[in-house]
Amino acid sequence: VGIVVSGGLADRSGPLVPFALGVVVLTVGLILGGVASSMGVLILARMLQGFAGGCVSAVAALFTITSMRPK
Repeated sequence: VGIVVSGGLADRSGPLVPFALGVVVLTVGLILGGVASSMGVLILARMLQGFAGGCVSAVAALFTITSMRPK
């Protein structure tokens, strides 16, 4: 799901916005998972991490492809 959302957002606003959003959401998920006091919170944190990981990986691939383009 994160890949699809970040791809659409990158088409509309450029790749930097979904990449930054993905890093922020991933950080929140990591912190939330680290301080989770119940299994439900831990599952929610892992879901956030998965979503954000999809966003970051898709846009990172886009950064790589555009930076390696011949001039």
